[in-house]
Amino acid sequence: MLTGLPPIEAARSLAASYRWACVKLGAEGAVMATEGRLLTASAPAIDQVDSTGAGDAFDGVLLAELAKGTEMESALQRACEAGAGAAAIPGTWPEASWAT
Repeated sequence: MLTGLPPIEAARSLAASYRWACVKLGAEGAVMATEGRLLTASAPAIDQVDSTGAGDAFDGVLLAELAKGTEMESALQRACEAGAGAAAIPGTWPEASWAT
């Protein structure tokens, strides 16, 4: 949406101005461009229940993984898995044992 370009071209275009540029592709995964490299990751197949929060889950995991030094390919794949996981559950916050 920022560039008006198709996803791969958008990621490459944005990477010319930013260190990393990631374009989410929903159920198709994501593409990330950086320093002349183009990375892709697939999202796992899920039965989508509610996509609320899927983008936030993706973003949070991607940034956390990159911050702790995870390789970009692995960080991107984990982010796709997190986004898909969030879309596969009802509601906006997963149940967690620490929350009780």
